[in-house]
Amino acid sequence: MDRRAYYNEYNRTHREQRKKSSAEQHKKPGYSAKIKKWNLNWRLRNPEHFVFTRRLNSIRQRCYNVKRKCHKDYGGRGIECCITVKDLIFLWYRDKAFSMKWPEIHRIDNNKNYTVENCQYMERSKHRQIKSLTK
Repeated sequence: MDRRAYYNEYNRTHREQRKKSSAEQHKKPGYSAKIKKWNLNWRLRNPEHFVFTRRLNSIRQRCYNVKRKCHKDYGGRGIECCITVKDLIFLWYRDKAFSMKWPEIHRIDNNKNYTVENCQYMERSKHRQIKSLTK
């Protein structure tokens, strides 16, 4: 058997083994392709909720993930995330962020936590001006 035939045979057998292992994975208890598909469809049906979830995750990363560069500016100063997705949606409609071109979340008092009372949505350009004045 020459080298090329050997490698072709080797790749074919390993490809079959990978197919078997992925088929076995689908038979594991707790795994369901229907659930994964439903989650994807839910995300497509509710894109606004997904956007708020991403925004909340970035806030939490700033406050709690020590490995992030910006942790020293947020969590390192004792700032915590006391806000939920429902609170972000409430703020979105309260501040009419849907009519803004590029809305960003802004803390009114920089030394306080992320709370409903301390946060508001603001146009990106205005937010950048305020950030440059406080630095």
